[in-house]
Amino acid sequence: MSDLISLASERAIVIIDPDDGGRIVSLVLDGFEIMRDEEFNTSKSIFGYGSFPMAPYSGRIRDGKFDFQGKTFQLTDLADAPHALHGTVIYQSWQTVKVSLNSAHLVTKVATGWPFSGQVQQIIELSESALLMRLILSANQSMPAWIGFHPWFRKEINGNKFKLNANLDQMYLRDDSGITTTELIDSTAPPWDDCFIAQNPDIEISWGETLTIALKSNYPYWVIYSEPEDAICIEPQTAPPNAIELGLNQVVTPDKDLELEFRIEF
Repeated sequence: MSDLISLASERAIVIIDPDDGGRIVSLVLDGFEIMRDEEFNTSKSIFGYGSFPMAPYSGRIRDGKFDFQGKTFQLTDLADAPHALHGTVIYQSWQTVKVSLNSAHLVTKVATGWPFSGQVQQIIELSESALLMRLILSANQSMPAWIGFHPWFRKEINGNKFKLNANLDQMYLRDDSGITTTELIDSTAPPWDDCFIAQNPDIEISWGETLTIALKSNYPYWVIYSEPEDAICIEPQTAPPNAIELGLNQVVTPDKDLELEFRIEF
């Protein structure tokens, strides 16, 4: 069993639990917890708190089934039956490679339940003005993949309701099963459980005069889940959910990794 990892800067404290899917379980900024933690995870879902990595796929795969390089693959032990959901590494303990006062390097293998093998790394770095998370997927053979982070932000801090500002003009239409399609439409009003696309989304969350954070990524895909009363998820991904069916997934090979960067600025 691994110990919790604590990173600290003048304004922030980050707590990471390697045994809990390599998840950030707490992010305290200027003395205020900004993430939904286990205490507020009323659904008691493994997907319901902190900020966790999603790999080797993020979001749903329709019916847990996909084709790749002329073969059909059927996933089992589906988290959102009949669909697959949020990858495999959330169920695993991660090994700690290196830790310092303001950085941590974790690693795990791609779990059984995915028909390809590989390795996933997380590099988490805390500075005076930002938290940078990098997720790197390596493959032992060619595999389809798209990866992401799944952070939960509280909707109220210090008595202040959150306000989301973002330049998110287009979103992917979901079908009657709630699965992402290739059709892009103008953004609708919330509540959302949808994938948006924007090259420069300028995503900002503020809680009155208490706190303001900005979210940035090296990919243009963002899933926003705003339905819960107490928290909102704003998830950077390298492709939309169901990407393998849509033809929007990446292909990772022994010579080509897939890397996602997620930056929370404050």
